[in-house]
Amino acid sequence: MKDQIQQAKDKLLDQVQDRGQFDICGEFVFLLPAYGLSGYLSVYKKDRDRVDQWSVDFIDFFNNIPITVDTPGRMAPSASKIIDCKKDLLGERRREAGTTS
Repeated sequence: MKDQIQQAKDKLLDQVQDRGQFDICGEFVFLLPAYGLSGYLSVYKKDRDRVDQWSVDFIDFFNNIPITVDTPGRMAPSASKIIDCKKDLLGERRREAGTTS
């Protein structure tokens, strides 16, 4: 995964390079593992931002205490979308491999 991680680091730093400042935690430290995991899970780059947002919604549910109406209201649909996205990816991989099971 070394190459995937390096590509993710380069992309994140390229996005903020011309600004002169950036939120290292929010724009790099948090996103780097998310980008790495997205690559590991075979999420298309075009879908990465959506998957990252769904993940944030899921994480917020467990990190915000006390639980409010907002967090499960965002987590449940996001968890469902993550599952649907992965099912779509698995179905596509099966079709590419010529298998149906």
